[in-house]
Parts: sequence; C-alpha cells; structure tokens
Amino acid sequence: VTSRLHRLGLGVSHAIGCGGRDVTDAVGARTMVAALSLIATDDETSAVILVSKPPGATAMARVVEACAPLLGRGIPVVAAFVGLAGHALDGTGLHVAGSLAGSADLAARLLGYRPDESRPSGEHAVAASATERVLRQSPDRRLIHGAFCGGTFVGEARSLLAAAGIGESVGGHTLIDFGDDEYTVGRPHPMIDPSARDARIRWAVTQPSTSIILVDVVLGHGSTMHPVEGLAPIVAAIDPSADGPIVVAHVCGTDDDPQCRSDVVEQLREAGAVVADSNADAARIAAACMAMERSRG
Repeated sequence: VTSRLHRLGLGVSHAIGCGGRDVTDAVGARTMVAALSLIATDDETSAVILVSKPPGATAMARVVEACAPLLGRGIPVVAAFVGLAGHALDGTGLHVAGSLAGSADLAARLLGYRPDESRPSGEHAVAASATERVLRQSPDRRLIHGAFCGGTFVGEARSLLAAAGIGESVGGHTLIDFGDDEYTVGRPHPMIDPSARDARIRWAVTQPSTSIILVDVVLGHGSTMHPVEGLAPIVAAIDPSADGPIVVAHVCGTDDDPQCRSDVVEQLREAGAVVADSNADAARIAAACMAMERSRG
C-alpha cells in the first residue's frame, strides 16, 4: 500500500505494523486501536488506510469505535480487510477497498487526486497477452499454482480467486506462502532467499496440468538485491510459442528501492513473464483466463 501511494505521487507520514494476530478477538485489536488513537492527535493526517485480515467481531467493534474521532474530523478511513465482504462495514462510515492496491487508489481519490490517470498504460495489453497465451494451451492445462513471498498477497489472491469460483480445495489449485512459519524453519525468509519459492515454480513449470503460475516479487531494504536472479531463467526456459504455462507476476516496490522496481519489471518481461500492475490485477488476470478456459471447454 505504501509503495502504491508512492507511485501515485503521495507520501506516507506513518506506517505502523500491528501484527497479523492483533485483530483476532483474543487480542482485541489493541495495537491497531492504540495506533488510531495516536494518529487521531496528528493534525497533519489527511487520510488513514487500515490493512489486515478480517477482524473478529469484538476486534472490529473496537476498531470502528477508534475511528470515530477521525471520521468526526472529516478524515476518511479506508479499510482493506482482505477477504471481508463490503457490507460488513455498512453504516460505519469506513470506506471499503476491494484490494490492497485499490485501498491506495481509493484514498487518493478521496483526497482529490486522480490515481486512475496515474496508473501505467497498457494494462489491457497485459491481460490480452495472458489470454492469448492461455488460448494456445492444451485443454489439460487447467490449474493455477501460486508461489508467494508475502502472506497478505496470498490471502488477497485466494480471496479474489474464490470470488471467481476458483478454490484450492477443488481441482488441485495451490497457493503457497513461502514466508509462512512452515517454510522458514532454519532458513531465511523468501524475500531474503527466494530459492524455495523458485524451486516450487520450477516444479509447477514441469507439470502438464499447470496453466498459470502466480508469483510476487517484494523489494526493499532487507530483501535480496537480486530478487529474480533465480526466477528469470526459469521463466525464460518456457517457450511462449508452445503449449506451456505462463507466469503472471507482480513486483511490489518503487524505483527508489535498492533493487529499482522498473528494472526488475523489465527483467521479468524480457524473460517472458506477464507482469501485472498489482497483486490483485495478477489474480484477476488468472481468474479471467480460467473463466475463458471453462467456457471454451
């Protein structure tokens, strides 16, 4: 979200991490409520974006209550509660975003900016490229495999695909967060060492049932300086003119990051990946391709 705001030309005064368990009812959103209380005293705050998994009922009530002072001052609050139905916040005064990137876009619009005009051109061409390549695939290629570094990105992709009728429990689709505890025991996080993620992508490429491989690349201080060093050769080995899977990627970061987002995007595109503008866009492209496959079959 902060990277998206930066790319839209906006700044971020506070970015407060509350922890993934904070919004459970067992914890009661203590950190998020404390953060909102702090921000409510900041006269320079123009808008607030809340990002989390769907809060528990008790935690949600506390968060909504903590937003009241901000809303009372006319400060818009955007909620990006990944996977939460929009109607769950009806009557609260909070603005609901359908995706992480969408929350930044919505906040910008509420502040009078026009983010839609700032978004990169050619998004339709990106989707068309993916569609064209999927149409060349054999009918046996019907599965989506996702290999992610960011857990919230996995949750968002899972939610958007489920909304399109694509669930992991049906048909063999898989979405894996390689930053989860299960995959980081005794080894670095995949943002630092993406080799485990790359191995999964290499496996998915060899499966005759794989249609689309979703992948995120997360930049920033602390991440590897060569985030696609192992990924790009795997993608480049896929013959785009043959019956092979396609890799749909998104790069989270900015050109001010040490790795430079535009350079990484170019490396992926040169290798043959379809690079979407956001994680949500990547998931939607995959869902649209699967819908096209179902209608064709």
